[in-house]
Amino acid sequence: MFNVLENPWGLFSASIVGLIIIYTIRLDRKMYWLSLLVLACCVLLHLSVESSLLEFNRIISLALKVILPITIAGLTILLLTNIVNCGERSACLWLIPVFLCISAFALDWLVKTDMEKITSVINSGIKTVEEENCEGIAQILSEDYQDSYHKNKKELIQYCKRILYEPVVKNNRKSHQEIKINADNATASIVVWTSFEPDGWVFELGKTFMQTGARLHLKKSADKKWLINEVEILEIDKQQVNWSATKQISW
Repeated sequence: MFNVLENPWGLFSASIVGLIIIYTIRLDRKMYWLSLLVLACCVLLHLSVESSLLEFNRIISLALKVILPITIAGLTILLLTNIVNCGERSACLWLIPVFLCISAFALDWLVKTDMEKITSVINSGIKTVEEENCEGIAQILSEDYQDSYHKNKKELIQYCKRILYEPVVKNNRKSHQEIKINADNATASIVVWTSFEPDGWVFELGKTFMQTGARLHLKKSADKKWLINEVEILEIDKQQVNWSATKQISW
């Protein structure tokens, strides 16, 4: 379910809708009902896409995530401009969205939800791999880590050290993420595009970039931190693989 603390723009958009309602009632401007309807529809559609209540294919979802915020921002600027210039009766109304906008982002900065914490852990993992930082990888893994190939956390770190013994990864970019939370456990599906260093051993084998799909299981520790306790490789460059098959892939 959508959580306003994970999207301050949703909170800000809701404040704008409230402002327009107040403005419409006070000034009886019928033209603003249409603007209100359009803005409300854009906000609801944006929240539905962000919260996965409405599911589209990846291209449409990405397009909506770009177009809808721009539309909301454009309508907001247009309405605020008219509100500020409408006269003394509503000259101070523009302060309402400013205050609520500051409050929304302050609240988002102060309160970190589970979704934000999980996303932060995943992003940290992607970054530490890019930096060939095996110690950093170890810090986001739980002590009871285990997957289909590595019996424990130590084995995975040893594997990482064998792969990342020299600068290999030039850049990691996450192109897809889907997270499902169930109490103190979570499952995340991600897709990461990796480009390799020209001087690295992977590049020398003729591999310049790679697309990797993976599934991660995370759990919340006693101190409320989220840690990864399982990683499964699902595909590489659209080929279905698993941990044991990665060594047999022809680069």
